[in-house]
Amino acid sequence: MRLKATLVLLAVGLLAVAAWQKGAHQALFWWLAQKQHALQSLLAARIQALQTGDPSAFWSLIGICAAYGFLHAAGPGHGKALVAGGAFAMKATARRMVMIAAAGSLAQSLLAILIVFGSLSLLAGTARGTIDAGEGWMTLLGDGIIALIGGWILTRGLLRIAKLEKHHAHHGGSCGCGHSHHPDPQAVASSSGMRDAALLVAGMAARPCTGALVVLILAWKLQVASAGAAGVLAMGLGTAAFTALVAFLAVRGRDTALIAAGDSAAARFVLPLIQILAGGAILLASLALMTTSPVFA
Repeated sequence: MRLKATLVLLAVGLLAVAAWQKGAHQALFWWLAQKQHALQSLLAARIQALQTGDPSAFWSLIGICAAYGFLHAAGPGHGKALVAGGAFAMKATARRMVMIAAAGSLAQSLLAILIVFGSLSLLAGTARGTIDAGEGWMTLLGDGIIALIGGWILTRGLLRIAKLEKHHAHHGGSCGCGHSHHPDPQAVASSSGMRDAALLVAGMAARPCTGALVVLILAWKLQVASAGAAGVLAMGLGTAAFTALVAFLAVRGRDTALIAAGDSAAARFVLPLIQILAGGAILLASLALMTTSPVFA
């Protein structure tokens, strides 16, 4: 079992490195961007068709929004990094991480609805002002929250290593103290607190999708706000489908890494090291995005 897990990890790692060196990720992101642009045009046309009383316009809008959400989630973004990092930091089961990924995606859609309708109705804001706020201070705030989550994951890894180093030497995963000290996928999958789950959901929701904002503003201007809101919720479901897949694969990858590591003393450091790498990457990427924010322009 351990040999099989090791071979799987090695094969995946080699494929990822080869694809990156060949620039496959850039071609994929370009293709996704083109498809999203095409869907944006279809979305605008479907929203306008709602005014003519076209009976198929609403359901086609829902379908296109769901497809847009899925493609948007497949491209570069923070949601995938957060759920993958959370899978290692929270020691959560695959089912729990899938639920967190879905909740975060839907919360992102709900936040977009609140921002647009709250700005345009309660605050008497303008469409341009709403977009600028969504891409400006709201995005900056979201990047800040994501940076904090990256720091949280990084800190967990560092604290775990510090705790492990305080333990006396063990052999065979047991020291006679009645506790198991080697990584065990079943133990790693122990339940996590609601506070940790809420933090991840908040981090995913904190950066509303610009595409969702545009759909809501256009729907508001054409007086089909309820259809626009339904479309954005469908967009959230599409995003949830992809991020949930990432969450499931991240948990499976974590468990495979722990199985491959075996029961040696050094294997105890596998999970915290992954936490440090994942948390550090999320933190640095978020800080880099914050420095490029139009708020500071």
